[in-house]
Amino acid sequence: MSIKFNWTGFFKLTLFLLSPIILSSNSLKGQNYDFCSSRDTIYGCAPFTIILDTCGTDGQKYQFDKDDNSFGDNNSHTYLLARPDPYEVTVVISNKEPVTNLVKVIEPKTPDFEVFSCSNSKVILNITDTYYDQYFIDWGDGSPVEEVAKGVNPSHSFTDNLSKTITVRGHFQAIDDNVNLCGENSVDFIPIATIPTPQLESIEVNNDTEIKATFAQLQENTFYQLEESVNGGGFNPISIVSSAESEIFLPEKDIINNTFCYRISAFDQCEKVSITSNEICSNDLSITVENGQNRIRWGRTNSFSEFEDYLVVKNGDTVTQFNNINFLVYEDTTVECQEEYCYQIITRLKNGAASITQTKCVVASKSGDPLPEVENLFSTVQDDNILVVYEIPQGIKVKTISILRSVNGGLYEEIGNGLTPFVDSLVNTQENRYCYRVALEDSCGNVTERSNTNCPVVLTGEKIDKDNLLKWTAYEGTPDLEYTLEFLDEEGNIIGTSQDLDKNTLDFIDPVNLEDKILSRFYRIRVSFPRNTSFISYSNIVEIKEDIDVKLPDAFTPNGDGLNDIFKGHGFYIDTFNLKIYNRWGELLFESRNIEKGWDGTFNGVEAPAGAYTFIVSATNTLENILEKKGMFLLIRQ
Repeated sequence: MSIKFNWTGFFKLTLFLLSPIILSSNSLKGQNYDFCSSRDTIYGCAPFTIILDTCGTDGQKYQFDKDDNSFGDNNSHTYLLARPDPYEVTVVISNKEPVTNLVKVIEPKTPDFEVFSCSNSKVILNITDTYYDQYFIDWGDGSPVEEVAKGVNPSHSFTDNLSKTITVRGHFQAIDDNVNLCGENSVDFIPIATIPTPQLESIEVNNDTEIKATFAQLQENTFYQLEESVNGGGFNPISIVSSAESEIFLPEKDIINNTFCYRISAFDQCEKVSITSNEICSNDLSITVENGQNRIRWGRTNSFSEFEDYLVVKNGDTVTQFNNINFLVYEDTTVECQEEYCYQIITRLKNGAASITQTKCVVASKSGDPLPEVENLFSTVQDDNILVVYEIPQGIKVKTISILRSVNGGLYEEIGNGLTPFVDSLVNTQENRYCYRVALEDSCGNVTERSNTNCPVVLTGEKIDKDNLLKWTAYEGTPDLEYTLEFLDEEGNIIGTSQDLDKNTLDFIDPVNLEDKILSRFYRIRVSFPRNTSFISYSNIVEIKEDIDVKLPDAFTPNGDGLNDIFKGHGFYIDTFNLKIYNRWGELLFESRNIEKGWDGTFNGVEAPAGAYTFIVSATNTLENILEKKGMFLLIRQ
């Protein structure tokens, strides 16, 4: 006998025999099929094993040819058909027509089914699988295996509530063997005496169109449905709920115009009865913004007998509760202008359930209450400007900030709006005193009833004889302050200070040493605040210049005694100098361009007579200041 195993759209086995063969399969528990003369189709599920035996007497031999062309003598041969496909078996017997039979190997699939609990320890299977013709069910309690046709959902009663393993095996009618079935599936199951009543925990409105239903842990292997009632109508199922779920979202709901009530039903598919949960209805709230308060309204719950209280939640915190089912309004007066407040109403029921509204937010309005003054108001001279700084009190939402200014004690007028720091550039700090106030206004029309006042120091200076007299105005805004007089160079650098000034002292005399030959001296007042070291106020800078002047005597006595023998000028910081002396007839008697060189009372080597004479002096200093001076003096001779 020669055997060939070929693929031509299906597998083909060709056997050349001297005597007929018998096909048997270990997958079919040894059932024999006579391929010697009959034509038939054999069905089996992969992997499928066939054994070819001769049809003759025991010990009869046949020969087969493998793909590797090796030869051997055997009474039988085994083939493992692992692939789900059709196979042909052709038997060629001496002096007879070939006989071809079909072996069809089918893919085994796991049958799908659901297990649902019923009361009284019953169970019902929902076999959703349609692949097989029949299903064999092992209930796992020692009872006989039950055979059902496709589309039949069998039930079974258990005698105890111990854990069971229910196994379902699929079977094709074309397979004669009912013992060796194809795919199988198993589920562990615990029977229950009574299906527990489901518990709906909460109905929460997420927004104007969506509701979330939350429920307690559901019984495994139990069929649940969520049912809905709209505006008091009957309940209708809207969704199947898995026992593994704990919440479900319900979109496309018109919350504003409708009330939705919900419950969960557990269905006993054996007894065809429903066990329904408690009912919870949706609720909505509205908020009206009024002056100084937010008015919150909500609907009355439909669960009259189960009502416990209403909770009013504001910004995530419960602010009050009402135990009266008819209390449906809350007036929140603890609001501030332009602050956002978010509210939610929770209706608590006695069974621990709750109906929760969506959260709605509003911006409050509150007028009639004056705003507080600005804090830490300071001002300082900066270059040729005045800088005003301040702080907005915490918790105040300002719409407008007005900067007000008074000049030399006049009325306060608004000069600008803006945040701190404010720069006032339209000032003359050398001649005027400026005071400032800051007024606030919020979006509700509330304003500062009055504002604190702040005035930087104005410093003035003048010459008193050879010394410099400095005076300044008091810094206004806080009594807790200290004054320091600063001496500056031309670049504004501090070269000295005069400290230990009493805060009630507003003047200072700076003794000038002319020998220092300093033409200009610069001064500034620094105001420091012990309680607020982060800010320092400065006055304007004052420059006091040394005046150009030449001092000449009213008379002189040129008698050679060494005292007042020469008429000459005395001065400091003189750059150019010219002295001319005339007699009473206007005749020029003497001229000098050196301040150290004076007139000795002679003219052309002859002593001038005693009497009155006229001088004219012109001089400049290094600042190019010009002095022109004319006067009379006496020449005295003794």
